[in-house]
Amino acid sequence: MSANERYFPALAPPQPAGEGMKKILKRNSLSEMQKNRTIKPPVDFGCRTIKENLDLLLTDKTTHHNLTWGCGADGSKEMTPKDVYSRVKTRLERSAEDNVMRKKIYGEVFTPAWLCNEMNSTYDVAYLAADSCFNIQGVKLWTASADPVKFKRPGGYSDYLKAKCLELTCGEAPFLASRYDMTTGEMIPVKSRIGLLDRKLRVAGEYAKNPDEWHNYAMESLKSVYGYDFQGESVFIARCNLLLTYHEHFSSRYSYKLPDECIREAAEILSWDIWQMDGLTDTVPNGKTLARTMDWDTGVPVIFHFLKKDGDGLER
Repeated sequence: MSANERYFPALAPPQPAGEGMKKILKRNSLSEMQKNRTIKPPVDFGCRTIKENLDLLLTDKTTHHNLTWGCGADGSKEMTPKDVYSRVKTRLERSAEDNVMRKKIYGEVFTPAWLCNEMNSTYDVAYLAADSCFNIQGVKLWTASADPVKFKRPGGYSDYLKAKCLELTCGEAPFLASRYDMTTGEMIPVKSRIGLLDRKLRVAGEYAKNPDEWHNYAMESLKSVYGYDFQGESVFIARCNLLLTYHEHFSSRYSYKLPDECIREAAEILSWDIWQMDGLTDTVPNGKTLARTMDWDTGVPVIFHFLKKDGDGLER
């Protein structure tokens, strides 16, 4: 019996796979939706998955303190649990004026889901069999493929799950986890998501024989996706998005409750893999300390600056 079998004492049958999203349409401009106040918060910070792991989602593994805001008058001030429920907002929840200001001052821009899909599909070419794909692309839309993903060689799925990737200045991490379209606010069904972690978790589901094996594959996948950003607010939201992505993929496949221990393990991984850093200096914002992440192959924390210089195997 594996160490993880205690999490899933009874196997639950997979839930029927949905047809997936047939298309993503641009219904309204983000500014118009903000004006009409039709935006539903895409991240529920009060949900149990986030609330019970708030300490890990807010921690900075380099400084051993909480994330800082990074920018503005409170740039060096640590974020607190109270801030999460009073100040933290996704791009979709901020005013159009605030987003314009952040773009002008901080260069903060967000990529639409259809473009993330096209770029991520280019990354996948090195692994997938010639006649296989995650989805069929159209003009600014896509249809999820119904067939299982196939790889160039037997066992290639394992290489795919472990392949390291890094989203530079990740913001809310749309290239890694595509829970919602950053530019339209539209939530994306699990079966049609296109983030790199989403793709890995889909493969995990297609090749895992049971929930225990899925959990092991999912942990490998989480340990392979990295990202950093200057703004602590974005780092926190990105971690939340990846943690919810992990939970939602499990729930879409199994009718079994995902144990708290598994969620906690995932949150610990993400507290290392998504970190706060000034990408120009490789230091924590407004400081001189070089930022750290985790080398999961050795289980030893590493300074990203030296990892980058030595050649880290990360796809960028």
